[in-house]
Amino acid sequence: MRVDENQIEMSEDYLIYLFNGEPFTGVGYELYPSGNLWTEQTYKDGILEGSTREWFPSGQLKSETHLENGGTHSVSRSWYVSGQLESEKYYEYGILIYSLEWNENGQVTKETQLKEGDSLFSYLLKQRNKTQNTPI
Repeated sequence: MRVDENQIEMSEDYLIYLFNGEPFTGVGYELYPSGNLWTEQTYKDGILEGSTREWFPSGQLKSETHLENGGTHSVSRSWYVSGQLESEKYYEYGILIYSLEWNENGQVTKETQLKEGDSLFSYLLKQRNKTQNTPI
């Protein structure tokens, strides 16, 4: 099912997305006033799950992220309007593991990596052990 985001509501406890009072499964979208697609995100049983995308008014892709159980667990990318990659971020369980950012000329301007001494690193290890997943 594909519906306008304006028809999707939050539950009273702000935990679940609802459509017609029921947990929503499908695709929500928003349009620019021109009618071009602005955003699109997928839901499963009332939780953001799957691809989330945003486009520039021209119709060119601006950003793309993949969500699992409402959190980021993959690669998130964003682009400049020129089409040049702006950033690439790798997440596990919603924790930023590694990121690169580029300027519009394609030069790396920033690089970030989660360090073993970081407080989130021990949480990440616990999450990995719980699910026995390997890093991205």
